[in-house]
Amino acid sequence: MSNEFKILDCSGAKLIADAIGFCPSKFCDFTPFVILMWQKMYKTEYILTDEELFLKLTLDGGVHYGVSTRNIKRSAAKLFNVTGKDCLDLSLITEGDLEILKSEFDVSNIYTREEWWDYLYSHEDLSTLSGKRFAGQRNHINKFKATYTDWCYERVNEDNLSEVKAFYNELTKDSDGLSASASFEMHMVKDYLNSGYHCFPTEGGVIKAGGEIVSFAFGEVVDGTLFVHVEKARRDVQGAYQMIVKEFASHTPAEFINREEDMGIEGLKRSKESYHPIEKLKKYSVTIHR
Repeated sequence: MSNEFKILDCSGAKLIADAIGFCPSKFCDFTPFVILMWQKMYKTEYILTDEELFLKLTLDGGVHYGVSTRNIKRSAAKLFNVTGKDCLDLSLITEGDLEILKSEFDVSNIYTREEWWDYLYSHEDLSTLSGKRFAGQRNHINKFKATYTDWCYERVNEDNLSEVKAFYNELTKDSDGLSASASFEMHMVKDYLNSGYHCFPTEGGVIKAGGEIVSFAFGEVVDGTLFVHVEKARRDVQGAYQMIVKEFASHTPAEFINREEDMGIEGLKRSKESYHPIEKLKKYSVTIHR
């Protein structure tokens, strides 16, 4: 195994995508898209072995490590050797792996924040929106279908990618006052649409009404989970958002759907909660000592 962390590029993203089956994670942070597209913010580097994926991240001015593995005890010991350190700050740790680390190492600084947690849904729930729990979403969808009888769903491909770019540019033309993270995300999505689309085995879908895009979503399927990285809709079209959530889910065979974090944004949190996740995946940061 090489002890040198590498900067991720498109070829590295493909390697991770091809190999992720032996070290699967339900966290969105361990998908090729998220690793590559957020690299500039976190200065992400990686080592990929036949047993785990190590990430090196710059968070709050300090170096942290993430590990996607089936054996956190063995991988943590290996990471000590790779880095030559006696103390490691780890992030993106699952609850189960946290308990193992506590039993095997001297552990301190255990920390989590709810805004980091991923929202995990069942395919059946989001693709059908059946039952009383989803009555509100179905009302919006029924209104949309009654208003736009010519609506359709299309997969994103080379033929309509330019339409998606134009739609997103129009949607974000008034971007004054965005937070630093929201501004970074906006530019990240534009970079992806303009030059990164071919780096990933992504899934994409759009809702059209009157022949024009009113909402779209992008994601990738990793180890039976659809990770929804981007969901955008026109605010002036009632039901456009609910339509893309349902239709994007129904056009994937994935058993689970991860719609990522709410980033502490209250409106986003309410929206994600309203779709009734089956679990919120807690992520921990921790310091371990050799």
